[in-house]
Amino acid sequence: SKSDAWRLGVFTRDSFTCQGCGSKNETGIKVYLEAHHRVPFCKLLRHAKQYLPLLSLYDAAMSYVPLWDIGNGVTLCRKCHNKTRKHTLKIIHDLQSKNDYGQK
Repeated sequence: SKSDAWRLGVFTRDSFTCQGCGSKNETGIKVYLEAHHRVPFCKLLRHAKQYLPLLSLYDAAMSYVPLWDIGNGVTLCRKCHNKTRKHTLKIIHDLQSKNDYGQK
């Protein structure tokens, strides 16, 4: 699938190594790696829908080139990825709070 190809491209470019802490799979050590979007996935989906409004969200996402750009990806271990998720959730919450009050 397109997402599998994106993940593999990110992992390959990063030599299957966490870019946060440097951990990687070695003999006797197993590290679960994840591909992380530097620009949050939800923000890219929102842009895709705005850019391609006549398409379904799925079709817009599949056609939206920035979503599949490996330059927007980074390889992280689960521990490092969880740290970015907490940070991203805080940003999303802050943005939603501002929008709820009509602020920009």
